[in-house]
Amino acid sequence: MTDRGDARTTHALVEPLLGPAALGVLDAQEQGLVDAHVATCDGCAAELRALTAVADRLGTLAPEQARLAVEPLAPLGDRLVAAAARDARRTRRRTAALASAAAAVVLAAGVTTAVVLDDDDDAAPAVAGPVVREVPVRAAGGLVASAGVVDHTWGVEIKLRATGLAAGGAYDVEVVDDAGRASSAGRFLGTGERTLTCNLNSAVLLADAASFVVRDPAGAEVVRGEL
Repeated sequence: MTDRGDARTTHALVEPLLGPAALGVLDAQEQGLVDAHVATCDGCAAELRALTAVADRLGTLAPEQARLAVEPLAPLGDRLVAAAARDARRTRRRTAALASAAAAVVLAAGVTTAVVLDDDDDAAPAVAGPVVREVPVRAAGGLVASAGVVDHTWGVEIKLRATGLAAGGAYDVEVVDDAGRASSAGRFLGTGERTLTCNLNSAVLLADAASFVVRDPAGAEVVRGEL
């Protein structure tokens, strides 16, 4: 019999992956986790079907049509541009359309997106986005991390880059305000020695934010950034 606590944990891990799964940008381990979960969870299976339909529809549009369809959603679109560009070497003509589809999927799913980067000179050029300010970061032994922040009218966006986070481990991120109150900024899965970039969002305004904290699956602080 499956323990209910384990089921809730699995659901919490899979839910943020549904948007990227609809775009086909998960690695084999993440995709296997999603496939196993949706086979037993009707709610997540239905959401994945809906998101996939949105991504497939936008993927058939010409790049300019897709851009216009989701242009009002900026800056949401930049969260999955990297995910769409990940396979740009094989599908360069569809990269722009996939990036726009990504914006719509993010809006529907409310996901936090993590993308593993490959060191490849043939990678697609960077897409212009919001102004990112680098911030001081401290990481626990063995980890390498850096971060930038984007000041939005709705809160702060954290662009985290890290290596050495346990592959498949669930890491929680909090933004701590000036009064010491912690607010969730999302969850992501570690990718071991592969470089991870993760865009995380909090409703805490940058002007009111003091720091952000990344906690490992055991709840221990492993990364802290001063805001």
